[in-house]
Amino acid sequence: MANVKTYEIMTPESVGLKKTELVLGKHSGQHAFAQRLVALGYTVDKELEQKLFADFKVLADRKKTIEDRDIAALVEAATGHAPRANDWKLVNYVVSSSNKMYSTACVTLAQGRREVTESAYGTGPIFACIRAVEKLVRHPFSLQDFQIQAVTERRDALGEVTVKISDARGTFRGRGVSTDIIEGSILSTLDAVNKMLDGPATALSAGAASKAQHSFDEADMLSGHTDK
Repeated sequence: MANVKTYEIMTPESVGLKKTELVLGKHSGQHAFAQRLVALGYTVDKELEQKLFADFKVLADRKKTIEDRDIAALVEAATGHAPRANDWKLVNYVVSSSNKMYSTACVTLAQGRREVTESAYGTGPIFACIRAVEKLVRHPFSLQDFQIQAVTERRDALGEVTVKISDARGTFRGRGVSTDIIEGSILSTLDAVNKMLDGPATALSAGAASKAQHSFDEADMLSGHTDK
């Protein structure tokens, strides 16, 4: 166990406190992060701890101070679906949006070592990104529900996005957290998509997907428009 004197310049008792609550930020190490997980009541294996720490470092680059609620949100998002080698993961995205034109999105996803990119348009940037994801995974689905809520306060608040999608086999829920609601929307959609594609059923071929009927009427709630 690390010596507390290496990261505390004084004891809590010397200033009348019973314990120390270290503030986590971009310069915090994995050991301090792991200790905070334990303090919050989370028990995770080493592999998940490393993934959470990587997510934490990305978030710390965007927020000056990481709150316990931020860490809790990262843990809850990461433990909703056990990762698999063939899960789809977000690499990057670029969106173009205006109140005078349709939004367009260019999204790049990775599946293992393979990266693929696709573009799509919609009545809003989130709508366009979800359409691009659907084209990339080559499996049509319907967006049934979409919700955003702030996990923390202030301008750099961490936002939580939850979605519900469905295909011919059933309904699947996804969850994503980010300081960027567009990124959070993509992450939550991918969480649901990976659950949808999990199991014996396989994704449709490119030809079959292109012929399938899209059902994005519900997604228009994001913009209040109809895009047919």
